[in-house]
Amino acid sequence: MNQLARAAAAFTVGLVGSIATITAVNEIGGARGTGELASTVLGQPDFDGYCKSANPTSAAVLVSQDADGWRCAGRRNDIFFTHDIEPAEVCTWQHGPGTRARLSDADAPVGWQCVGAP
Repeated sequence: MNQLARAAAAFTVGLVGSIATITAVNEIGGARGTGELASTVLGQPDFDGYCKSANPTSAAVLVSQDADGWRCAGRRNDIFFTHDIEPAEVCTWQHGPGTRARLSDADAPVGWQCVGAP
């Protein structure tokens, strides 16, 4: 195979790989057919309000400095508790059905956004 043919083959493989990656990201993110780019950002999830709605003495706490570090923590019957927070549930609680959580920055505690149809 000559150099030009190799370059064309490499370009084609790269292009196909890029298209497959974009398609996979859209499917994982729920964007396919839903207009992800047209979604309206409704704001950040209110983790603390969500925790307090389940137990007025609880609060949202950050256990690690990333997007998955949020937990509800508090005391119930003099027993300390924590439980994971699911951002999608917070967005639905906060903004109603049809909303979802979108991660804009996995390395930031404030990397979540609630989004919905425009």
